[in-house]
Amino acid sequence: MAVITRFFRDKRSARRASKTTECAYQVVVGDDGDTYLQLVTFGSDERQDVGTGSQNIRMNEKMARQLTEIIAEAFPAIRSSDVDGD
Repeated sequence: MAVITRFFRDKRSARRASKTTECAYQVVVGDDGDTYLQLVTFGSDERQDVGTGSQNIRMNEKMARQLTEIIAEAFPAIRSSDVDGD
């Protein structure tokens, strides 16, 4: 598991799109007593262990705020729309 400590803009050229997957989330309290948003992605249907967590990351409130700002910059329409899925 990785705990995000910093976001930065990557100026290298973007890679082509990857396969799609699902992402589970939880709000957890870490061993340090802090609250984290935990995201777990799962391997594609072609993976040997289908349904097994693949990447697991956590972010604290500070990093979640930064990610919110990044998302709002990338998708300006989100600021004025509902966040109910569609």
